[in-house]
Amino acid sequence: MVNTHLKRVDIRLKLEALNQQNLTSICKDLTLASLEIRLYNHTYASTNYVVKTIWLLIAITGIFVGVRHWHVSPGLSISMMSLGVNGTVAYMLFMGHAYEVPEKVQQLKMMILAKTGDLHKNERQYLQRILRRIPPCDIRAGSFYTLDRSTTPAFVDYVIGQVCSLLVVF
Repeated sequence: MVNTHLKRVDIRLKLEALNQQNLTSICKDLTLASLEIRLYNHTYASTNYVVKTIWLLIAITGIFVGVRHWHVSPGLSISMMSLGVNGTVAYMLFMGHAYEVPEKVQQLKMMILAKTGDLHKNERQYLQRILRRIPPCDIRAGSFYTLDRSTTPAFVDYVIGQVCSLLVVF
């Protein structure tokens, strides 16, 4: 839903005539997208954290068991290694693009601000106030963590580090 609103705002900014009515309507669509992001965070932040933890457990366990038991059972090792690698890839597919949403909202806010330069002073100030009211939007995983651009590389680095640590210990 949020991605649909953001695409609609982007298309409207590029295609529609730039007057106060259209820009006000575009700002309202962007505000609606921001509210949906906040609702998503309120509803699914803990779920995002649990899903991240489960994928972490699957990836570390699968790769560790796959490497550790290679000489004992190649069939088990191949299946566990593929489970671990697929767990890492699944995390990257599901959570890897979550950082794009706040970046897109910020980009659209800047585009709207740039488009208001041709309006009268009062209209420009009104739209700037509307845009300032839109809070920064981040996708959350738990109540303490936001998904950003470095989340996926940090996930892969952590998985590799933990697997190496387990292999050294055992």
